[in-house]
Amino acid sequence: MRVRAAFDEYAKHPACLQDVRRMHLSYVDAHPDARFDALFACDTCGFHQVHPLPTPESLSGFYQHYAGSAGYSRKEKKKINRTRARLKRLRRYVRTGSFLDVGANMGFAVQAAHLEGYDAHGIEIDEGAVAQARARYEHLTFHATMIEDYQPPAAYDLVHCAEVIEHVPDVHAFMHHLARMLKPGGYLYLTTPDIGHVRVPRDIMRWGEIKPPEHISWFTKQSLRLLLEAHGLQMTRVFFNLKPGLRVVAHKPAF
Repeated sequence: MRVRAAFDEYAKHPACLQDVRRMHLSYVDAHPDARFDALFACDTCGFHQVHPLPTPESLSGFYQHYAGSAGYSRKEKKKINRTRARLKRLRRYVRTGSFLDVGANMGFAVQAAHLEGYDAHGIEIDEGAVAQARARYEHLTFHATMIEDYQPPAAYDLVHCAEVIEHVPDVHAFMHHLARMLKPGGYLYLTTPDIGHVRVPRDIMRWGEIKPPEHISWFTKQSLRLLLEAHGLQMTRVFFNLKPGLRVVAHKPAF
């Protein structure tokens, strides 16, 4: 790993620094352990991560009653319809069965999976969001828990994890648990910002997805494939995306 960019090197870009700091200035000022000094990148695969990493305690505090959920409820219908369309495309891999949404927020993807005929469940670390999900969808099951603490009654046919892994400091531990949630022969659908996309600015500090402590890890297609393979998952498909985002399907072989 090498230092790709440090805040001091971007003093000549005050507007850039303002963009990065504006969203979470009060939180980072109140929690120095959530501040980062540099951005590290792998010369080989392009994986990026902040340094130093926020502590688990600081991240837990940040995500309780997460500010990003404030306007999320207004997107309910749009989010459900979008996820239902996505699940229809995924039927070529998993026609029916059990479904887990990791990072379920207010439960829209879980409701979409239920409407598409899956036995749908969700886990989420924001207790406030889980409370809202349970109130909206009393017929569904939600757990307020970290993925490493979740012990499902059985593994799942399809695990859905949209825009979550970029929030995670220990991406290997997180992927280990995603793989653990899958049945042999099951599939993972995962999305995350793509730092290797051609539309990412050359000066990556100007990219809107650089917003710690909310986002602290960023992938390229190659680095995500290597991470999946390290945990016994095979990248089956990468969906084309005009925007800087990765949308992938991965398979857990049925050995």
